Amino acid sequence: MGEAGMTGFDAAAASAAYIASISPASLAKATAYTQSGHWLLLGQALVSMVAALIILRLGVLAWIEAKVGAKRTFLAAAGVSVIYSLFDAVLELPWTWYAGWKRETDFGMSHQPLGDWFSQLLLGDLISAVFMGIFLGAVYVL
Repeated sequence: MGEAGMTGFDAAAASAAYIASISPASLAKATAYTQSGHWLLLGQALVSMVAALIILRLGVLAWIEAKVGAKRTFLAAAGVSVIYSLFDAVLELPWTWYAGWKRETDFGMSHQPLGDWFSQLLLGDLISAVFMGIFLGAVYVL
């Protein structure tokens, strides 16, 4: 297409014009949403590490592996990964609620009722746990 189709367009001027058309309150809200999103990444990493430590300290995964035994490697790997996924989802639920529903509704980014959000989260977590168990069980066998 070349430069012929892009002559006369100034991206900086267009961006400045768009930002000038936004109210100061909306711009401040968008800035707060974006900046707090950066802290959510750090918070999610910390929450995931704490949840993993709790799950490992409980010893449930080692107990499942011992019960199933070394002869059934697929079942052991699948069972451990399913249980880990479900425990992780339960332990991270308060953080997931805040980051995925509360914050989004507070900033006006979502108007989904809590019950609908929770039922979709539960369904997604269950499907994810099952597929993760199948996948990791197959990988472990290979």
